[in-house]
Amino acid sequence: MDAWTLGNVHSNIDLDLYNQAKDLLQKVSLMETGSLTLLQALLLVSGFAQKRGMPDAGLQYLSIAVRMAIGLGLHQECADLSSTMFEKEMRRRVWWTAYIFDSCAAKSFGIPLLLPNNSEISTRPVLNVHDEDFDVTASSLPPEVNGPTLYSGLIAQSQFHAMANAIYRRLVAKPNVSITEMQEMEKMIDDCRSSYPSYLMDDDYASRSAWLRSSNDRLQICDRNLRILLWRPYLLQWVKINSKGEGHEDAVLRDNGLRCLYAARESLNLVHKTIKGGVHLRLVASFLLYCLFHITLVFVISLRLGPALPDTFSLLQDIKTIKQLVSQTWLVNDAQASNFLNLINRLALPFDAPIETALAASILPTEMFLDNGDFPSG
Repeated sequence: MDAWTLGNVHSNIDLDLYNQAKDLLQKVSLMETGSLTLLQALLLVSGFAQKRGMPDAGLQYLSIAVRMAIGLGLHQECADLSSTMFEKEMRRRVWWTAYIFDSCAAKSFGIPLLLPNNSEISTRPVLNVHDEDFDVTASSLPPEVNGPTLYSGLIAQSQFHAMANAIYRRLVAKPNVSITEMQEMEKMIDDCRSSYPSYLMDDDYASRSAWLRSSNDRLQICDRNLRILLWRPYLLQWVKINSKGEGHEDAVLRDNGLRCLYAARESLNLVHKTIKGGVHLRLVASFLLYCLFHITLVFVISLRLGPALPDTFSLLQDIKTIKQLVSQTWLVNDAQASNFLNLINRLALPFDAPIETALAASILPTEMFLDNGDFPSG
């Protein structure tokens, strides 16, 4: 992972190391209980494979890692009296890292979660402490810090995904959710956001630290992406009914469809800000590309509304912005970036012409997007 993040973009030393890691893993029995060390290795290999443009391999390693974590009992608070406080804390850190990995993968690829339900998880949150304050031999825990630490982002991300997974499971189990239930789920998102400490959500505070700013950006983008997932059924239904030309527009579908569109535009602004900030772009490239891909889908589907869509001109400008973002140097020699760039270019192809011509091109064949009534989650 370090070789890929820091190495020369024209070097394949990262792939050489990846292949060596694969060879070593083949010598280990993955069918047995495993260990924390092996679990962390699987998570790293999974993360690398996805970032290097090998999503299928990444998901395979991740599925083994999550099952191993459950097999080790990491989803349950450790009751072993012989374990030190530090060992118990390490178990929590590894568990919540695996939890976040699977949570992100499921919602990005639109696949079921491998994780247990929240009610089946008793592992406590990670402590918000500085590593230097943690005595590995101590019999008591250090006091938590009322400020940012290296684990503040991990804590907030695990908190977010615990809430988001409950919503995701609900939407997967029953796509046709009432407006009342939708509003209740959006309140869950609002409540979660308001519970974050100020140093994670304050842009001025976050600007003092690169890693803190990265955590801030990711939390805000994840928030908008979940809102896209929540309201997109209304956008799709609005587009489908509008394509039939029935003449009567449903105000509920319109208002909530626009909420999906506006969430996508907010997400684009946040992604743009993150790229402009230039913080750890190579590490977060795959995450930002997933976001841009799903934002593009929302925009292209919205343009199917034609005259019913307010401010079509601005939306076309947003699509041009996305194409510019995925064509910039921060994605040089990135295999996954190349795949997403091709997909986004294909989606945005009808809108490459001057704005006036692209407006006419926004009347796309209905079957391109509306046959199955849905698209992969963001």
